Amino acid sequence: MPRRLAALAALCAAGAVPARGAAAEPPAHVGSSGGGAAAPEAGRRWSVPFSLRDAGGRDLVAEAAALRRSGGGRRLMAELGPAPPLELNFTAQGVRFSLELHRAGPVFTPRARIVNGRGEAVPQHRVTAQPIFRSEKHGAVLSPVDGGLRGLVRMGGSLLDVEADPSTGTLAIAGEALAMERAAGFTADEGEWMPDLHGSARIFDPGAVERWTNCYTDDHITRALSMGVSIGSTLMARFTGAEDATEWLQSVFAMANMIYTPQLNFVLMIDQVYIPTLVGEHPGWTDCSGIAGQLDSLASWDQPSRQGLWHLFDDCWVSGTIGLANRGDTSSNGMCQIDKVGASHTNVGVTWVSADTWLTFAHEGSADFGADHAFENGQGTTGGIMDYGDGKHEGIYQFNTASTKDDICPVVAYRVDQGCEAISNFFAECGNEVVEEGEECECAGGATSCSFCSGCVLHAGKECTPDAPDGQCCNCDGSFKSSYHTSAPPGNIWTHRFKSGVSSTYWRHIRG
Repeated sequence: MPRRLAALAALCAAGAVPARGAAAEPPAHVGSSGGGAAAPEAGRRWSVPFSLRDAGGRDLVAEAAALRRSGGGRRLMAELGPAPPLELNFTAQGVRFSLELHRAGPVFTPRARIVNGRGEAVPQHRVTAQPIFRSEKHGAVLSPVDGGLRGLVRMGGSLLDVEADPSTGTLAIAGEALAMERAAGFTADEGEWMPDLHGSARIFDPGAVERWTNCYTDDHITRALSMGVSIGSTLMARFTGAEDATEWLQSVFAMANMIYTPQLNFVLMIDQVYIPTLVGEHPGWTDCSGIAGQLDSLASWDQPSRQGLWHLFDDCWVSGTIGLANRGDTSSNGMCQIDKVGASHTNVGVTWVSADTWLTFAHEGSADFGADHAFENGQGTTGGIMDYGDGKHEGIYQFNTASTKDDICPVVAYRVDQGCEAISNFFAECGNEVVEEGEECECAGGATSCSFCSGCVLHAGKECTPDAPDGQCCNCDGSFKSSYHTSAPPGNIWTHRFKSGVSSTYWRHIRG
């Protein structure tokens, strides 16, 4: 019998529990015993103007507004065809942000498709992957959703959810919360929420996270785990169609991979998406019947294809548990247990949407990877994704190595050595002008070698290549230029020095 790990939704400080359909999100604190993550309380939302330019200097906000007026713009970022890197500028609570966003690796496999319950492609509904933009060192990851960009940006010790609408030039911001509010019709009053500007400046910081070694065979090679994803009928009702839904899934996976890839060297990838309401099917788990019942039904369901994991997202939360998964082991549970054990699959998990869906999903997926809860130093105080705190350890969203590595590594090692068919090497495509996992540089024009960069690997002692698509920040000798954005008000200045041709960036906080 697989061990289940549940994510619990803690009540807000006031103790209020929003009813379904009420103008409020579920409380943002979530946790689970080896299969969920604890999220911080949701803050207020406010709107600010922003600018967005691409590498060619194009004003994407102005072009988007014109495109919308002419009747286009359903997929603004795709229709605009921006040339990365993008420069996003906005001011929030007296702090000016100037973020350079590079394209990141995909979360959909090349063969990804929307399927029916028999695993057959649904031709009228296609998965169209959009580019993901990321600035690693200052903790930003954004992807196109609903014609704009949605994602996370850090601000001091707090995490901002941002949703940029280029057609209006308005950036909606929420502190410590993800943006499902628009889809739910939720609108909060303008507030005076002020994050802690002088707290920990690290939220997503892969350079400061310990990459696990001696974890599994050849763990220096980035692996991809192929997954199937299902969307329940109640959640699907939030979206206008499959395009909306897959954009949202992409954003959730992109954020979760900011945890998995730097530490475990795994990329979670979506291979199939099953949405019963699109094809007129009604599996037993498609209705909100309680999360334990939903997981049981998902486990007994005949999966459409052979994937490392099948995960269900739905919108059923009222109170209590918000995520549930089977804990993986070196026997017959969790990731890569593709065949049924008796009458049930054990490679399954459920996440109900909340203010921090990505964090709950990251926690639940970790359970399938073998992680137990991290409560050794007290529940909510041990730290890390597997605790019931805020998901952070030492100020960074990550696994707590001391608590979790010995849970996950034996399970992953077992499945890798077993030759799990859903695990593959994550091969970056050298020459596509996108610095992906396993690469150090890219050359402009689709070349695979250029100054100080051969086969997308930097020469010894070099920091960058001036021949990168965004090589203006690299000196001719392969060292970085000192390029700072410091036009913020005195006292709160965020400055960034951007690596050219590589996927990470430097940043610092200056107090006036």
